[in-house]
Amino acid sequence: MQIGVLNEAAVMGRGLSIAHLVDAKPEIRRVGMSGRPAGIVTLPGIATAGGFQGRPRDSEAFFGFTAFAAPTAVHQHDTECGGAERFQQAGRHHCRATRLPLEGMDGGADL
Repeated sequence: MQIGVLNEAAVMGRGLSIAHLVDAKPEIRRVGMSGRPAGIVTLPGIATAGGFQGRPRDSEAFFGFTAFAAPTAVHQHDTECGGAERFQQAGRHHCRATRLPLEGMDGGADL
């Protein structure tokens, strides 16, 4: 096991998720609350990972993942098995904007 530069650590699920920078690429290690290694989170490529969000004892957590040629995306992390995948959010096709006319208190159009 290579030691890298510690970037971030957070209690998520039943242990710690620790982000290291090893050979200029991120590595997220999982460690149980007893201190025993619990595996490494498989990331989708070389990029920056961080901003862990999760609750103790929950089976899911979230983190940001920014690749060199792609924008930042939120990834969902399964704290039980250690997997991570892109979190699907509603796209623009799920939203609709409607313009409604508003009337000001003096009876005129209010912009």
